[in-house]
Amino acid sequence: MAEPIKIPWDETPEGYVDRLRDLVEREHVSSARKLVQEARQRYPRAPALARWHELLSPAKLLAPDLARDLGLAAGDPARMRTPLGIIEGFLVRVPLTLWADEGENLRIDGTFFVSDD
Repeated sequence: MAEPIKIPWDETPEGYVDRLRDLVEREHVSSARKLVQEARQRYPRAPALARWHELLSPAKLLAPDLARDLGLAAGDPARMRTPLGIIEGFLVRVPLTLWADEGENLRIDGTFFVSDD
């Protein structure tokens, strides 16, 4: 049976943060990911929502040799749990540009996990 949301609805960035925190504390990560997408559409410049978006984004893997070829310096040490065990590595932020056929290009930063192996 579904659990009721404990936080009253408050359509502000702070209200979204409260709801996100509640969902994550109850281990409803997929619901939190959906909610953070909705919140970022309504409040794209809210720093707290940007941090939650970064936290809840799925990790992207980058091969160590490609990271070296791109000249990416080691970032924050990190460990990633996989079905094959725990992998040691680091996190790095990479600026990306998605080229548009029409209109403006989209510039974003992505966080990548680079394994030590």
